[in-house]
Amino acid sequence: MTWALDSTRTTIEFTVKHMMVTTIRGRFTGLAAELDFTPEDIESASVSATADAATVDTRDRLRDSYLRGPDGFDTEKHPLLSLKSKGVRLRGNRLLISAVLAIAGREEVVELQGKYRTPTGAPGRRSSGMVLSGEVLRERLGLSFHSALEAGGLLVGKQGKLELDIYLQEV
Repeated sequence: MTWALDSTRTTIEFTVKHMMVTTIRGRFTGLAAELDFTPEDIESASVSATADAATVDTRDRLRDSYLRGPDGFDTEKHPLLSLKSKGVRLRGNRLLISAVLAIAGREEVVELQGKYRTPTGAPGRRSSGMVLSGEVLRERLGLSFHSALEAGGLLVGKQGKLELDIYLQEV
């Protein structure tokens, strides 16, 4: 069965520490994804998703412009961020997905975990979803901007967190 992402009900967000004291939050719109799975056999699922890198929104125009540029997502050369599953496991309602994340021409395997929402609704018109999170080392994806602070620590944390709240509809 094929399931399509409903981008109006789905959020893809990230967080990263700033100056070791606060958390910067951002999100992407321009989302698309397809999942092929049978609810009774979720572990055979295949996931492929993209986000339009130019839609990054951190609520700061200058930071967003920097992130779109060559030291960030380099949206002119790499307009899409992508995620493609390598494996899916379900332990109770705990979902574990190993996936390849591609940003600005670089790839990194990420481990996402969260909850799977059992499909509801009439056959052929069912809805499902999942809430997932995982950590990413920014430098492995070429997002290496940071500078040392006088008091110690970094201006931008080395580790980021991905948070996905995905709403799916049966196609």
